[in-house]
Amino acid sequence: MIFEEVIQITKFMPPLTLRLAGEKAERPSSGSVSVRRLQQPLPKKAVRLMREAETLAAAGNRTAAMEKLRTALELCHGCVEARINLGAQLVRLGQMKEAQEQFQAAIDAGPPVSIAYSNLAYVLFLQHRWEESERAARQAVALDHHSAKAHYLLGNVLAVEGKSLPEALKELDAAAPEMPQGSAVGLRR
Repeated sequence: MIFEEVIQITKFMPPLTLRLAGEKAERPSSGSVSVRRLQQPLPKKAVRLMREAETLAAAGNRTAAMEKLRTALELCHGCVEARINLGAQLVRLGQMKEAQEQFQAAIDAGPPVSIAYSNLAYVLFLQHRWEESERAARQAVALDHHSAKAHYLLGNVLAVEGKSLPEALKELDAAAPEMPQGSAVGLRR
C-alpha cells in the first residue's frame, strides 16, 4: 500500500509531499498556537518580509536577512518566528548576547515553543552557562519530547556538567535516531 501525506514544515515554505510504501504511522503533534494568534493573524507585510529574509539567509546574505526580520518585528513586535529566526542569524554571526535576547523575547511573547527554548539552551551552552542551558533544554524537552535537538542539547549539557551521566546517555540515545553521528545542533533559520 502507498500513502501520500502533505506536511507543512513552516508557513514560509511550500508544503512537502511524501509518498511512502507501507502503513501510515500516527505522528505525535508538537508545538502550540495561541488563541491570540488565531484571532490576530500576522500582518501580511511581516509575513512577506520573513519569507524574503529566509531567501536572503539561504543565499548567505545574513545582514540583509536580519534587516528584513527587524523590519518585520517593527510591524509585529510579538512575532515569535521572526525573533527566533533573527536570533539564529545572530548566532551565526557570533553575536551571542543579542541572539539570547531574541530567543528570550520569543519565549516571553509566547506561546511557549520548543524551538525557542532549544535555541536559548544552545546559546547558553556556547557561553558555558551550564545551569541556565540545562533549564532551557529541559523546558524544550517538556514542550516537545520528540525533539531530537532538545534531547541532544540536554544530553550534552548534562554530560558537560557531570551531573548525571546515565541521564545524559538517555537523552543522547533519544536524539540518536535523528542525529546518528552526534552532529552539531543546527539552528532554525
